Amino acid sequence: MSKIKLLIIIHSLDIGGSEGQVYELVKGLDKEKYEPTICSLSGQGPYVEKIRREGIRVVTIGARLRHIPWNISKLLRLMRSERFDIVHNEMLTGAFIGTIVAKCFRVPVIINCVRGLGFVHYWYRRPVKRCLYKLTDCVVTNSKEIETFLVKLRIARDVRVIYNGVDLRKFHPTATSASLAKKKSELNIPQGTPIIGIIASLSLVKNHECLLRAIPQVLDRFPNAIFLLIGSGPLRAYLEELASKLSIATNVRFLGSRADIDDLLKVMDFSILCSHREGVSNAILESLASAKPVIASNVGGNPESVIHGENGYLFESSNSEQLAQHVIEMLSSAERRTQLGLAARKTAEEKFSLEEMVALYERLYESLLQTKTLSGRALLRSAAPIQ
Repeated sequence: MSKIKLLIIIHSLDIGGSEGQVYELVKGLDKEKYEPTICSLSGQGPYVEKIRREGIRVVTIGARLRHIPWNISKLLRLMRSERFDIVHNEMLTGAFIGTIVAKCFRVPVIINCVRGLGFVHYWYRRPVKRCLYKLTDCVVTNSKEIETFLVKLRIARDVRVIYNGVDLRKFHPTATSASLAKKKSELNIPQGTPIIGIIASLSLVKNHECLLRAIPQVLDRFPNAIFLLIGSGPLRAYLEELASKLSIATNVRFLGSRADIDDLLKVMDFSILCSHREGVSNAILESLASAKPVIASNVGGNPESVIHGENGYLFESSNSEQLAQHVIEMLSSAERRTQLGLAARKTAEEKFSLEEMVALYERLYESLLQTKTLSGRALLRSAAPIQ
């Protein structure tokens, strides 16, 4: 039996949530059944070599987005030389180019994946997506909240929800006392110090300012608490200046982008996410898998992973006073943190495992292909001449 030839078209393979999920998906696919290819439309990105090390072909189109029109022939040659069974598009650029090209080359199954709520806030994207998704066999999203908006705004009709997956073996709660002490020493944090982390790009949508404005109230009760801001982005200078103005700079550590997120989570007492909008946050899933409770803004898909009072707390976006109260409550009881942490790990195991995510995508791919094969045969029969 020949393998299913899958092409995933994505805007880029830089560090990001969608890119990471694509990497985990193609790595986990059953290679006895699937032959995946990744097409990155702009730039190389760190995930290119990671994917190639898994023995998976990666095709890059242009160095930047503006180069795509002059290099689109690369994609056209790829589509012409290969008879792909499925084209799976990620992000708006991938959806726009991938859907049109796949339709022109009569690819049997076209799927578009929506992982964020940008289309709600950027209204001008809606008609574009509406037209593209009419040419699509189905739309996949990673949260029920996004599904609700897609249907409510009449952008898509056939929407399937497949939650993001997290590597439960990499992100786990077990660590030796020696390894924890070593990591704290590397970070120059004394033993016994409360440690809270936020893993998010330093961008406006992630709303770090809300956390910084909550910290003075927390320090009134826990003056030695340390807050780790993990991630890079355009707002770093502004946030560093704000921390100085609020007189909290000694309690806030800007760590930049890190490759040791799993180890950093182990030394944290819990994590925070303050986003104005969110699909399903990989940072939240990694925290849950590490048995760390999460305090998250009550937006987007966050309530689908953070259950208030069960594995963490939710607060209204930009309500820094409410956030501060939850942080104080969390820091006040180690027993309560442990209870929430155990529930967090259970949530990750039951809803957000990588194995479950990959299995659901494989099931979707195969069911859509089977439907197309059956409908194609029906058309052939109906067109056959009567003997």
